[in-house]
Amino acid sequence: MALQPAEPSASRLTLSAVFDRTASALHLGELLRARGRDLVIDASAVRRLSPYGLQVLLAARLAWRCDGRAFLLEQPSPELLLNFALMGLPFETAFEDEDPAVEASVACPRGDEGQPLPMLVRAAETLRARAQADDRPELADTLLRVEAYLEEVRSGQTPPPSAEISTLLRSAQELFDAVSEMRGAAASAHQLWSLHFRPLSGPVQQVVLPFLGLSRLGEFELKLDASGLPPLSAIDPECVYLAWSMTLRTSVGEAAIRRVFQNVSGGYLLDLRELGEVRPRR
Repeated sequence: MALQPAEPSASRLTLSAVFDRTASALHLGELLRARGRDLVIDASAVRRLSPYGLQVLLAARLAWRCDGRAFLLEQPSPELLLNFALMGLPFETAFEDEDPAVEASVACPRGDEGQPLPMLVRAAETLRARAQADDRPELADTLLRVEAYLEEVRSGQTPPPSAEISTLLRSAQELFDAVSEMRGAAASAHQLWSLHFRPLSGPVQQVVLPFLGLSRLGEFELKLDASGLPPLSAIDPECVYLAWSMTLRTSVGEAAIRRVFQNVSGGYLLDLRELGEVRPRR
């Protein structure tokens, strides 16, 4: 299906050179005011695109598709195209092709999926399960209390000191990483790993640098996960809703893989799983 052409009376929007969190808030307001009309976006000036900007563009594209209006992103700069590719979503897939997989990834937001508090609850649950599997009952009990506290925050009984909770959960994850390091989990044969990475803040370097680091460890594949992206009208420009799924074929162990993420500031959630041993490709 060809993309619908815009009418001559279409609204027009020029994207900022630095499409970061601040610009995302600005453009989100402009996009919401432009709903119901065809839209042509000039992307020629963009020099840096953050995940905040990417998720606003993806949600807007879907909103215009649902409205039956034209949504055209014109004259994308080379830097914009590069940022799309580095974040695992080639531009032609997101804004030129009618790719059902892309539509499905953002078409069905579920309740408060992807919101910061539910993300922290899921992080606590994941870490508690890991602590139980590693036979660390005291840590598992602590994380259970964290879950209970977060539920109180969710119900409005307690104010949310989110920064402290994020730090606690990050510290728990670092504890697991340190244990993996001490166990010397380096593998002699090539292993296939799956990773799911969700940053809790979205400067583009916080996302791209781990991907570059992983690519140096072996054969690396990257795919954007937009399943947590809410409708355009529900987006909070302070939040990151995007995540990334990856596979890595490498001879290094878990500790070395996790070390790639050690300089990511602002917090993140990482699900790392070993899928099994594979033969190195010739």
